[in-house]
Amino acid sequence: MEKASNTVLQTLLNVFDNGLMTVASGQITINFRNSLIFMTSNIGAREVQEYARRKSHSKLRHFLRVTRPLSIETTRKLIQEQLETRLSPEFLNRVDDIITFNWLDETAVEDIILLHIRQLNQRLLHHRVDIHLEPSMLAHLAEVGFDQRYGARSLKRAIRRYVEVPLAEYLLSRSWESEMPSERVIVAWRNGDTHFRKDLQKE
Repeated sequence: MEKASNTVLQTLLNVFDNGLMTVASGQITINFRNSLIFMTSNIGAREVQEYARRKSHSKLRHFLRVTRPLSIETTRKLIQEQLETRLSPEFLNRVDDIITFNWLDETAVEDIILLHIRQLNQRLLHHRVDIHLEPSMLAHLAEVGFDQRYGARSLKRAIRRYVEVPLAEYLLSRSWESEMPSERVIVAWRNGDTHFRKDLQKE
């Protein structure tokens, strides 16, 4: 919403009022009366981060890497204040509900990583390989691939750098046989590098 022009906001305001949108030519009217309208925004995200950082620095040592998540009540209050600063009262007054997303926690980040790995395993089917991450690699990817300021967008890049590229080299180094059975490969992070080993229990 913060990227929308005033014209777009005014158009939405008209839709909220009467459930109709008339295009500029005036010849076409779009009916929104049986619609749900969802709007997303990053308004307040920077302020929440700054508040959390100041709060963490006041209680913890200065070299702490990740700030502690704020309570949902505090987060909502900060975001509401910024919404009221950026959007007009008549616009906010016509919004039925404002949903504040929680910060991603460690469990959610790990779930996202495992989702990417499942998708990677689907692509590896024709190589007859199934990979499994050791806790060491899972922890490493979560550390280097997630930042509370930017979310989980860099997780995919981290997986490509620390899993996919080394895995491609590993696959190229294998001795291929036409009837090679499927194998499960364990991926670990040790001594600053990616390591692969066969899961002997699966043989």
